[in-house]
Amino acid sequence: MKDNNRLKISIITPNYNQGEFLERTILSVLGQGYDRLEYIIIDGGSTDNSLAIIKKYEQHLAYWVSEKDAGLYDALNKGFAKATGDIMGWLNSDDILMTGALLTVHDAFSRFPQVKWVTGMPSSIDEQDRIISFQPVQSWSRLKIVSGQYRWIQQESTYWRRELWQASGARLDPSFSLAGDFELWARFFRHEKLFSIHIAMAGFRKRSQQQKSLEGLQAYIKQVHTILLREGALLSGSEKRKVRIIRILRPLMDFLPDKLRRRGLRVLRKLQGLTPVIARDRSSNTLVMTSSK
Repeated sequence: MKDNNRLKISIITPNYNQGEFLERTILSVLGQGYDRLEYIIIDGGSTDNSLAIIKKYEQHLAYWVSEKDAGLYDALNKGFAKATGDIMGWLNSDDILMTGALLTVHDAFSRFPQVKWVTGMPSSIDEQDRIISFQPVQSWSRLKIVSGQYRWIQQESTYWRRELWQASGARLDPSFSLAGDFELWARFFRHEKLFSIHIAMAGFRKRSQQQKSLEGLQAYIKQVHTILLREGALLSGSEKRKVRIIRILRPLMDFLPDKLRRRGLRVLRKLQGLTPVIARDRSSNTLVMTSSK
């Protein structure tokens, strides 16, 4: 029986010839047991076994289609145009959700109404679904990313409220063929602060070959820099001054004695306007806000 008090979560999975991994992706989403899930798959006209896999689970899907598209972000725009959830996100067809991820997403947005988008602890898996790396969570702010500290807001772990999507243009920009996710984050930052959750929610799959996101890393970075220049031009005069100071102070931190370094880091955090981190309180097993990192 559905709990109508829960937030409805829409997840889009774009797919093209990823039949080797697609079923594991689908099962990681359906296996969440989240009863207000709206799961949508947009297939780009696959010629492998993807369609057989999709049809195997179609009774659990809110919508799916297989047709030629103009690439990843075109497929995602099609999917989000169909989505009706309170909370939105996407999971590529070779990545997976960690157990309990959607409950964590629901709890964060339910417990903290001021939070409009969140991202989890970045983690990676290999081709056999083994977890091979975790990265520490970071605190984020618009000034932090514009000053050049943009690595990494993990797309697989990022979710947002529908009103933020609408306020930010309600679409991804396909002209950024590799950094369309970051371009969306940049627009989100114009409106709301990003909160990190100190919990692993998804795994980015690192493959041994034919992985566009890794093979095109330099092209991705070039697109990111174009986006950062655009966003920097939109800052107010006082924000631009803060960014200049941040860029001067940040590289000095490694050369300062511990006492001065701690003081410098406090100044940097204040200049950047970093958000607190959301973490699980062990004693109450609830999510709480902690100090920024």
